[in-house]
Amino acid sequence: RIEAVARYGASSGGDPFGKIKGLIQDMIVKLEKEMADEATEKAYCDEQMTKTEAKKSELEEDVAKLTSKIDQAAARSAELKEQIQELENE
Repeated sequence: RIEAVARYGASSGGDPFGKIKGLIQDMIVKLEKEMADEATEKAYCDEQMTKTEAKKSELEEDVAKLTSKIDQAAARSAELKEQIQELENE
């Protein structure tokens, strides 16, 4: 069957694999475009991940500061409650 196709292509004066070559070239162009699109998407994702990690780090610092303030306020509250108790006992 392949021989028949080759003979037909040879007798018609065209390249018997011309259509296949064209399809392969089209596929290569399509794959290169997909590769470029994926590279662009990856660059965007990497940029967003960097921003997100920086923001996460900043927020974690804020949480640590606020937790420290809460702990200090709780300790001060306990101290004041103790003083109130002493004053009420007098």
